[in-house]
Amino acid sequence: MTMPTPLCPYRMQVHHIKQETPDVWTLSLFCHDDYHYDAGQHALISIRNGADTLRAYTISSTPGVSPFITLTVRRISGGAGSEWLTREVKRGDYLWL
Repeated sequence: MTMPTPLCPYRMQVHHIKQETPDVWTLSLFCHDDYHYDAGQHALISIRNGADTLRAYTISSTPGVSPFITLTVRRISGGAGSEWLTREVKRGDYLWL
């Protein structure tokens, strides 16, 4: 099991992934802890669940409306975070935010 980094202490499980366009995906995450956020807030993601690469993505869900925390990610060629999130992360995987 991977461990949290000091900047990414929240463990979240990928509930489902939806491809929105040819280069955009929405990841719906279930948080096992209490994770409070504001509309438009960014979340820091531990890429490959390690401390070496961190990327910020805007949370696309509305607080208090959706049971999931969603991240909508546009794949950027050569992007360490976006390529990992849109090509390798699968339903059931865990991410650290």
